[in-house]
This record gives sequence, C-alpha cells and structure tokens, in this order.
Amino acid sequence: MSMQRAAAERDDILFKLIEEENWEDARVFLSGSVAERFGNKMENLTYRDKYQGSALHLAISLKAPVDIIETMVDIGGGDELAIANRNDTALHWACKKGASAQVIKILLDNGGEELSLAKNHLNRTALHYACDKGASAQVIKLLLDAGGGELTLAKTDDNEIVLDDGGGDVLAVNSGGSGGSGGVSDLSLAKTPSNWTALHIACLKGASAQVIKLLLDAGGKELVLAKTNDEETALHIACEKGASAEVVKLLLDVGEGKLSLAKNDDKETALNISYEKSAGAEVIQLLLEAEKKWRN
Repeated sequence: MSMQRAAAERDDILFKLIEEENWEDARVFLSGSVAERFGNKMENLTYRDKYQGSALHLAISLKAPVDIIETMVDIGGGDELAIANRNDTALHWACKKGASAQVIKILLDNGGEELSLAKNHLNRTALHYACDKGASAQVIKLLLDAGGGELTLAKTDDNEIVLDDGGGDVLAVNSGGSGGSGGVSDLSLAKTPSNWTALHIACLKGASAQVIKLLLDAGGKELVLAKTNDEETALHIACEKGASAEVVKLLLDVGEGKLSLAKNDDKETALNISYEKSAGAEVIQLLLEAEKKWRN
C-alpha cells in the first residue's frame, strides 16, 4: 500500500505500513515531512486496532528493524508503550516474541521500573514471559535491573498458570493455594495467579545456571522458598525437569536445608522427586547433604 492511498486513513497509515512489513515507507513516514502531509505521527503511534494493539505492538510482533522501533519510542515518549488487549504492554509483547536485548533496552530506557513491573490479565510481568520463552541472561538482567525497589510477595487469586509453549498451545498447571509477604525484588518475586514466580517458570523451562543465578541474586531466600498453589518450590520443579547439579546447587546454596525439606501437596521433597526421576548421583548427593546438614 502506498502512502498516497493511505491518505484518507490518516490515523492508521503507519499501522498499515508495518502490517505489510513495508519498512522503507515506514522509515520515510517516521522521518517527518511525509507524516506532516498525510497524518500526524503521534496520532498514528497512538492508533489502536480492534484488539487495542498499537503500531509499536505490531512492529515488535513482526520483528521490525530495531531502528524503526527505536524511532517510534523516541517520538512517542511512552504513549505508545501503553497496554493492548488483556493489559499487555509493548514490553510484554517483546518478551513473548523473543525480542533482542537491544529492543528490550530501548523499551526499558523509556518506560523504566513502571513498565517492567506492569502486569497483564494473567498477573504476569514481562519477566514471567522472558523466562517462559528462554530469554538470554542479558535480557533477564535488563528486566531485573529495571524492576528493583521495595518488594512484596503478594498473594494472588486461586487460578491456574497458562504457559505458552511457543506453538500456540498452552500448558495448564493446576493450582491450590499459598502465598506470603516481604522481599528483595518486586519483579523477581512477582507471582502469577497460581503463585508461580519467574524462578518457578525458569526452572520449568530449563533455564541456564546463569539465568537462575540472576533471579536468585535479585530475589534471595524469599524467592527460592516461595511456593506455588501446589506447594511446590522452584527446587521441586527443577528436580522434576532434570535440572543440572549446578542449578540444584545454586538453589540449595540460597534456600539451604529448609528448601531441601520443603514438601509439596503430595508430601514429596525434592529428593523424593529426584529418586522418582532417576536423577544423577551428583544431584542426589547434594540433596542428601542439604537434608543431613539441616537435620543436624
């Protein structure tokens, strides 16, 4: 679609150019003179489709060139970062779509702590999605650096967590009921409706030891001892998913014996689960030593 044909649709010209992945004309529109002739840039940046998505949401979804995303954010001054349908911010979308650290930094430089802590209809922050999608340690660090401050581990509604597996399907994890308060990092301790922290999700998705350490450094003992509505700690989930001895040790170093003895709804400790899953000797030894140390 040419910009001339779009002239009659003054507030959605940019949206349509991005929809067609017409990056060259989108750059020209954002440059100034064309926008002045065919439509106001801010009106185009704040235009919403029927799902309340902005041109920026769409650009992120389609993995637009970084310079286009940066220009849109620079012009919009934050207005275009606002929520879409289901309360998803542009940062939520970026983490859902596996955006680069460069894009995440552009959004956070503009939206800061408020953007990083924003929750959608599932009570998820962008960090939850970043962990769900296997984001790099660099992305996780950017999110955690932006989301610092006085923290609270608040209870959330009894519900179930829905994890997108990347193919449009979802993984539902049933919930029960648990919670607590106090903390170290608002973002790392933020919970979904089923009381899953970013650390729980990271362990479920097999995150690297580097990512696990970043989360633990931000959330500390309160984070590692946090339980889902099924009374599962991140260690339970790590052992269920066959985590490496390095990851198990990181969790135990922070949670100590209290973590190793924690029981889920089925009255299982992480050691019980590790035996069931035929975990390696090194993992079993770490759990046995942690339990012994705590009991003594």
